[in-house]
Amino acid sequence: MFERIWEYLSRHIKIAFKSVFFNFKQYSCFFAAIFIIQLLFGMMAISATNNNSVAYDQIAEEYKYHYVIRNLTPGQYDWLKEYGKNDAGIIDKNRQTYYILTEEDGMPPIVRKNVVENKEEYDVFIRFGKLDRDTGKMQSIDKIKEYCDRFEKNYVSKLASLEVGYATPNFTTERTLLLDYESRVAANTATFAVIAVVLLALSIFLLTSIYNIRLNQYKFTYGIYMTFGADFKMLFATAFWEMFVIMLATFIPAALVSTLVVFLIYLPSGFKFAFDFTMILLLFVFSTLVVLISVIMPMFVTSKRRPMSLIVTEDNSNLVTSPRKSFNLLGKSFPGHYEMYSLWRFRKYNIQLLTSAIIFCALFICGLYLANIYTTDLNYPRTQFTIEINDEATIVDTYSASFSESIQGINAQFREDFKEELQKFDKDGEKFSETFNAITGIEPTGNATPKPGDLDEKEGPTTEARYIQSFLLVNNKDVKPFATGFIAYNREDVADKPYEGEGSYKVTNNVVYKAVDNNNRDDLLAFLSQYTIEGDVNKIFESTPEKQYVIVGDSISNISTFNFKEGDKIVAATKIGQATEVDSNLTGTNLLRAQIMCYYYKYTELEVCAVIKDIPSGSVPVYVLNHQEYNSATNQKVDVNAAYKDITGREALTTKLNVYTYDAKYGEKDVFQMTDEHITYIENALRKMISEDRRNSTGAIVVTDLNQLAENNIKEDEHYSELYVAISVLILCISPIIWFFSQILYYFKREKEFNIIQSMGANGSDIRKIYLIGGISMSVLSFIVSIVLSYLASYLMFYAYNVIVPSFSGEYVRYTFYMPWYALVIAVVMSVSCGFFSAYLPYKSYFKNRYSLENGGGGKDDE
Repeated sequence: MFERIWEYLSRHIKIAFKSVFFNFKQYSCFFAAIFIIQLLFGMMAISATNNNSVAYDQIAEEYKYHYVIRNLTPGQYDWLKEYGKNDAGIIDKNRQTYYILTEEDGMPPIVRKNVVENKEEYDVFIRFGKLDRDTGKMQSIDKIKEYCDRFEKNYVSKLASLEVGYATPNFTTERTLLLDYESRVAANTATFAVIAVVLLALSIFLLTSIYNIRLNQYKFTYGIYMTFGADFKMLFATAFWEMFVIMLATFIPAALVSTLVVFLIYLPSGFKFAFDFTMILLLFVFSTLVVLISVIMPMFVTSKRRPMSLIVTEDNSNLVTSPRKSFNLLGKSFPGHYEMYSLWRFRKYNIQLLTSAIIFCALFICGLYLANIYTTDLNYPRTQFTIEINDEATIVDTYSASFSESIQGINAQFREDFKEELQKFDKDGEKFSETFNAITGIEPTGNATPKPGDLDEKEGPTTEARYIQSFLLVNNKDVKPFATGFIAYNREDVADKPYEGEGSYKVTNNVVYKAVDNNNRDDLLAFLSQYTIEGDVNKIFESTPEKQYVIVGDSISNISTFNFKEGDKIVAATKIGQATEVDSNLTGTNLLRAQIMCYYYKYTELEVCAVIKDIPSGSVPVYVLNHQEYNSATNQKVDVNAAYKDITGREALTTKLNVYTYDAKYGEKDVFQMTDEHITYIENALRKMISEDRRNSTGAIVVTDLNQLAENNIKEDEHYSELYVAISVLILCISPIIWFFSQILYYFKREKEFNIIQSMGANGSDIRKIYLIGGISMSVLSFIVSIVLSYLASYLMFYAYNVIVPSFSGEYVRYTFYMPWYALVIAVVMSVSCGFFSAYLPYKSYFKNRYSLENGGGGKDDE
């Protein structure tokens, strides 16, 4: 059986080999195209394997432990120490399930004083499994996870039963990124699968386009084959084995080059380069699949044609589109008018060529845009810690005055404890070590807890207008053209007396109301200062019940939507009753229209004092004042300005704080870099601050490390930005392949036309002008088409990442519209030069073959 298979393969490969290499010029573009396809996939496949290794090495470098247990009571801590010994395990004697890290490991248990209970509480760091004595490495992830599962099942449940009468919140557990590695690998695999599908579609499109060009120019040959009985099976086999031989010839060079490129990209990371030979096998399978699919449809369509129809269209007649009117060439200049008419005659061919070739220039720009998006994402400020406030009692009054002061105390202590590290970055006239803040900002969030009747109570603490049946009225002049998500405000349709204002209005419920209070003003203003602001944000604190100032964003779903400026008026509508029920099946603007018709509203006029130009947004943020002060005489809080509460119907409670830490920008060199040691220091300081100073006044508080520094370090070492740039350059190289292959065959087919023209009296100079006019015309058209396609492709990328992707990820990052001038120049120059030289080179070839002119009666006229 194997002998028959080998005989079948060797016979077809030998025949295809002779066909390809005896006609090498005819197949040269396929060598280039398949080589580029293999490079594209090879780079992504090898980098996917390497990313998994880099991620693990990065995590292992930053985390010496697998598990954290926080807020243990003394009894729980002592019990955990005792049963961590080899001879005291719950499961097996003389078998150590876990190990509590000590000062010798660099991670001793953290001890805090709880002022409420007047007792100590402990945070412990746990490692599962043992180090391998021979290699010094930890056991496999699967084994460690098995230990962790056993620990949670048997030990954690026992811990919960100890110290039941302790009044403070129970202990919390947390798995570190080391135990999350499997899910990370699964996510990387899913990402690679998506990329592979995209590359497969792109590769099939490329190879099919080129093969269709070849097929179109060799219809006569295939027509002859079919007159001798060739069917789809035979045509397909011939085409496939020819492409397969080319794929074999380029496979090893492509595998070596892609490995070398990825190695050089990852070299700066300093981690061991991981290479998996299965990726090379996957590259072979991918290449074979591309070749197989790319020739099926062209050969199937050809096999369904009548042989004679292929034979009679051996010239360019199938590319000709009837002008539907006769051109009167008498009295017209030649060859100018003649070739311009030819451009119209061959418009179908020209459109196909321009779009198929220039689309790869547009994809080149998209690839660079993707690299820019990746860099923007790395530099985007993200929360390192969250502080969730579970007791709403007095946090609004105490949060700013106490927390901000304590945060600055942590920053001062950090500067003192890491003074030597920071001083390395002091410069003349600038004392970095004296001004550095490890905690760069706190964002108060979680405006209010949902109430029964909200359209989505599961959304958590939020005041989205669409959830509380509110909406915003905006003057038409303040809404940009083509903005979506708005409806016209028809006063005749509303259930109650409408807001009586001047001008016509548009209405939207893509609004989120955010509370501003004097107690959180410093932290809020520090948070907003990272964005571009027009106007005076401090003016919001001058609001009175008669004149309410607000700070607003300029966008919905990250798309600039409004023309707001300081002094503009907007109106917030608050539901106060209803005339009839609203159909629960309605959504979007239909729901909003029905609510306006069926509900009663009151209207609050607001004046814009500042506009935030580039804040990330799903719904437009509207910051409204809600200031309360404590009245010692009545022992109650008194509303000084309750605009937020009046509009939303909710108390303005800060239920969550987002804590931002210092993070050097991606790509910056010779700057201070935060490490896991620094992050652990800040986290411990936050917990100590809350435990010792704040729990008695603010209730239950939970601090969570979101591991943002570690995630950023992993993303940086994955080098996707460099990979996208390399891939973009490869994609750009596809464009000239299509240009020259198509144009050379096109003008080769027109040579007989030129011979006839010469026989009618045209000289070599006239023929030369035909080529030049064709080249210049294609250059002009390619200039226009490349700019249009590049702009459209960039905008689609911009829209996808600002609007579509956040709807799945839930995270809004503001990406600017990006079409770099240098990339556009490269794409345009590539298209224009290819448009011209792809016509000029066939002209040079035409006059080197004078025998064709002589046979056509053209003689040897001067060029």
